[in-house]
Amino acid sequence: MGGAPHQRKFSLPVDSEHKSTKFNIF
Repeated sequence: MGGAPHQRKFSLPVDSEHKSTKFNIF
């Protein structure tokens, strides 16, 4: 779970669309 928030923050700046997908997966 520790990596979940870390990846989210990384996805936010990388790609908003990607973040939505990651959020659904998580």
